[in-house]
Amino acid sequence: MSFTPWIKAARLRTLPLAVSGVLLGSFLALPHMNPVLAVMALLTAVLLQVLSNYANDYGDFKKGTDRSAGRADRMLTTGDIRPETMKTALMLLSLISFTSGCITLSLAEHLNATQLSILLASGIASIWAAVRYTTGKHAYGYYGLGDLAVVLFFGLFAVNGTYFLHTQTLNTHVAFCALGMGLLAAAVLHVNNTRDLVGDTLSNKQTMAARLGFAGARRYQLLLVLGGCSALCVPILLDYGRLFLIPAILIYLLGFLHLWRYFRIAQDARMDYNKELKFLSLSIFAMILIIGVWRHLV
Repeated sequence: MSFTPWIKAARLRTLPLAVSGVLLGSFLALPHMNPVLAVMALLTAVLLQVLSNYANDYGDFKKGTDRSAGRADRMLTTGDIRPETMKTALMLLSLISFTSGCITLSLAEHLNATQLSILLASGIASIWAAVRYTTGKHAYGYYGLGDLAVVLFFGLFAVNGTYFLHTQTLNTHVAFCALGMGLLAAAVLHVNNTRDLVGDTLSNKQTMAARLGFAGARRYQLLLVLGGCSALCVPILLDYGRLFLIPAILIYLLGFLHLWRYFRIAQDARMDYNKELKFLSLSIFAMILIIGVWRHLV
């Protein structure tokens, strides 16, 4: 049995974005960060992302979306993985993700029953969201709700949840950073959906890009990126003032660099969109690392 198709289906290039929200929540919790808890939270985030990628491969295959789009990078469409095998993998990976999440929760101190229940429910919701983006009769990704789910799970849940596990507290500044992370993660999804706009429209997959059209999709990306950078930077500047002026400038520069590249891509330049997906994901990861370095220094 070859593991190469499974590695391809896992789409490792998406993992830096998947862990960015958890990293941000841990960095904001400094100096109260629990290193072991942070590592387990990162592992859980990776598992959920791989689960989501496998589910997307399976769901789009079952609906015929990848065939109509001529996707040669999806392992079920190419026949390298059988649908029944992928379905079994989804169930097994869901169980592993749930177990990893429970271990992460067990490492948090002083959680009461209510807090534990809310966090556990959030974890179960994350697994559900990872699987149901494209699978099932009413896959929410086909109704233009993918962006909202990404803001919730990559941003609000990941950052606030991780911060709370470390500190057992929440505040508005962390919430704004979580919103910024979510908007930037949605921007990555939107680059993907801009690339697939024509095929998704033909398959009746109503992403925001398909709903808005090519020109509207570009304006929407501008709002996501500038809104995300602002939501990340403003609360940090309020907390630390001039100390965080340099990282704020770097974050905006990365955001503007992406927008400059994005607006230069032709509608049918699929390979250029693939390159931009990688560039934006790594740029967001770099933004979070910049915040982490400065938080450590102060």
